[in-house]
Amino acid sequence: MSTIAFSHRMQTPLSPSALYGWMRSALVDTDRSPLWPRSLNRVVVPQWTQDASFEATYRLPGGWTQRSPYRLADLRDGLGFSYAPGPGHPFVGWIDVDVVPDARGSALWWRGSYTMAPWRPERAYFLWYLEPRFFPQLAAGLASLPADR
Repeated sequence: MSTIAFSHRMQTPLSPSALYGWMRSALVDTDRSPLWPRSLNRVVVPQWTQDASFEATYRLPGGWTQRSPYRLADLRDGLGFSYAPGPGHPFVGWIDVDVVPDARGSALWWRGSYTMAPWRPERAYFLWYLEPRFFPQLAAGLASLPADR
């Protein structure tokens, strides 16, 4: 088995409550979110409730898409949330997305780890395509948001 660990902290002048609101609304429907990297990923969380199931549709080069199941594993109102791969996902793991208050506004701290067979093509996709693009695009989306919501 192979493990991928990642940690990305993105600074924003948004207040913690505004940042949490933007992130929650983004995950409820990424198609309507100005901050979400829609060219790479689409998420629709039908219910923002503990253990709610949802799918992420990953957009791959060449027009291919891949759907992967997840579940909201822990909701920390105003502070963040955690999610985990759902049944049938090629990875097992846990991801935390936290809103961290600081003197300049807040930070979004997205971190986690996945374990999977080393030969999985999804491993290469995550490491060499998605992660290096998704988090910089998410940070750029955060930077484009108005300071007040």
